[in-house]
Amino acid sequence: MYNIPANTVFIGKKVHYLPSCHSTNDVAHRLIHEGYPNGCVVITDEQYAGKGQKGNSWETEPGQNLTFSILLYPDNITPSDQFALTRIVSLGITDFLENFLQIRAEIKWPNDIIYKGKKLAGILINTSISGNRLTDAILGIGLNVNQTTFALLGATSLTLVTGKMYNLQVILDGLLESIERRYSQYKSRKQEVDYIQRLYGLNLELPYRDEKLGLDFTGIIRGVDETGRIKIETENEMCRFSFKEVRFLSLE
Repeated sequence: MYNIPANTVFIGKKVHYLPSCHSTNDVAHRLIHEGYPNGCVVITDEQYAGKGQKGNSWETEPGQNLTFSILLYPDNITPSDQFALTRIVSLGITDFLENFLQIRAEIKWPNDIIYKGKKLAGILINTSISGNRLTDAILGIGLNVNQTTFALLGATSLTLVTGKMYNLQVILDGLLESIERRYSQYKSRKQEVDYIQRLYGLNLELPYRDEKLGLDFTGIIRGVDETGRIKIETENEMCRFSFKEVRFLSLE
């Protein structure tokens, strides 16, 4: 069971806890239709069918990590600017890791959080649009906290990074505060700059695969455009890729 965080304005003021569930994003989607409030947090000890980006499963040991979703009704964000949600959550997590745990993590575009090349947290955002309005958004977050063994070599946890064990409630409280702070400032130009500055591979020459063409190439990340497409400079041009159109070979 999780308590309501003390230092947020609206995120987490309603907590819907389940000992186990298929997916907190799926539960949050159902709660939208039941009238649950803005900022409601759906959290579980065991998510047995959680999904990451590209439909990958999210591996987690029961009771060792944080798996939760935040339900939002973002009236102030337009559909054309919904990538702002990715920036908000990615920066909220990396802010918390750096400010409270002295872990300087990076963002693997668009929204995986990595430390020294290994995945520490993942984000899956689902949105609903009606006309020119973003009616609701579900921010699914998985953070590896106390787990020490993973089937995948490319994963890590706070415990593996620092050698310490953590109280999940304390970590949750800090995360929600950081995410809410970034949400309240989303129109700030600084958020766009901060997101780009924390990108894994920024200004480094690294190998990639163009998924549409099936070709490997070497390029340098130079940022993201206004719609969230990543900008990679190659020998011949500045290319822009949408989600699932490019793969980072340097992390394989």
